[in-house]
Amino acid sequence: MPEPPSEERARRLREARALVELGRDQQAATMLERMLAEAPDDVDVVLVLTHAYIGIPDLNRALSCADRAAAAAPEASGGHRYRASILVKLGRAEEAVQAGHSAVRLSPDEPWNLYCLAGAQIESSRLDDAKGTAERLLSLAPEWSSAHDTLGRVALIQGRLAEAGGHFHKALELDPESMAAMNNLGAAFLKQGKHGEAVRFFWNALRSRPQSRPARENLNMARAGYFGRGLVLFALLLPLVVLFGDVSKGLIVGEPRAYGLFLLYILAFLGGWLAFAFVRHRALPRAVRDHLTRAWRSRSS
Repeated sequence: MPEPPSEERARRLREARALVELGRDQQAATMLERMLAEAPDDVDVVLVLTHAYIGIPDLNRALSCADRAAAAAPEASGGHRYRASILVKLGRAEEAVQAGHSAVRLSPDEPWNLYCLAGAQIESSRLDDAKGTAERLLSLAPEWSSAHDTLGRVALIQGRLAEAGGHFHKALELDPESMAAMNNLGAAFLKQGKHGEAVRFFWNALRSRPQSRPARENLNMARAGYFGRGLVLFALLLPLVVLFGDVSKGLIVGEPRAYGLFLLYILAFLGGWLAFAFVRHRALPRAVRDHLTRAWRSRSS
């Protein structure tokens, strides 16, 4: 006996949600588009389709769906919440703040609404407002990793690094797989000049989400600091200036002697720096060393 239409539709919607959770967003979107063609006013389908478009990512189509959901169900917070999240990604922070306020007004005790509003306030540099929203979120959902991560982000931007690190550590304690908390904790260590710790956490973030461009860029930045590229440049240039200055003043007589001293310095410097880099490299976890080696080989080929 065939399933009634409503039960069949609910089953298909559950299947689409499962696909989105597995990261198979394009497959979910194809299924949801067919469902929406059959019932254009089904807000639940529109919201899941919005989520799938965000994951693809196709932000313009996602925003169109979120607008559609907010218009079809203006008293529900879901469409407004998605609008806030998407508008932040599109760089339209002020509009995102307005959408976030609409979502919170409609469902003030929904943690996701406060999370999206706080994110929009951070992006629009309304840090005092963001702090208040994040504190409200934390009081509402103290065991949610993202609540601690959000408050940590505000503290990080405001320069309260110890406080930020505490929130990110708590976020990872609650959710050890949180890519956002790993990345943000790496940023906190980087601001403190602790490049080794930053490399470790950025690497974990990249391993959690290999396609993340921010995590990859952060890892490269931390790696440069860890291996002292700025120090290398300074150590190369300063002796050259001194050497040529001594030659011009007649303190070093004869070009052969000057070139010999210069070559000796370069060889000594390279030997010392290679030894330093080797020791620093070996101090990293094996998985991080393997990643850096693969990255170097891919750039060399």
